[in-house]
Amino acid sequence: MKSRIYSFSLFCIWISIILLDQYTKWIFEKWIFLWSNHPECIDTTHNLIQCHTLTQYKILGDWLGFERMYNVWIAFSLPIHGGILKILTVFLVVFLVMYYLKIEQKKKSKLLDLGYIFLLWWALSHAYERIFYWYVVDFIRVKYFAVFNIADIFISIGAMCIIYYYFSYDKSK
Repeated sequence: MKSRIYSFSLFCIWISIILLDQYTKWIFEKWIFLWSNHPECIDTTHNLIQCHTLTQYKILGDWLGFERMYNVWIAFSLPIHGGILKILTVFLVVFLVMYYLKIEQKKKSKLLDLGYIFLLWWALSHAYERIFYWYVVDFIRVKYFAVFNIADIFISIGAMCIIYYYFSYDKSK
């Protein structure tokens, strides 16, 4: 019974994370960028192009602000897109879930669990967008860096937790 409650709790958290990610993007799409120009990113054959808008909202001068971008490429805008990216996304998420469940979960580390939870759950939110919309909506702009979203922040935190675990705690090497 305890296992079912735990599994149900994880499922509810996962759904909440996806809803939170999609809700923040919806807020920025419908409210923040309501009056800005809306570029067309998908042509009739579903050939995607990288889209930026000219509308930016500055928070801390040029250093931090909001800018709507439809990211059709993989992380850090590496030029992999379309059907290949959909297949790659599904493969990577399934691989990471299986790897975590078969190898990493046995280590019983809360830091490692937290890292994989952040990495996987938020990656699933990106996978959802890539599969159903062909792109991920990014909206937080940092000068000299990138345009990203809430999910990217938590994916990065998850990756940092995993890296920190291996450099600080994993003495099995």
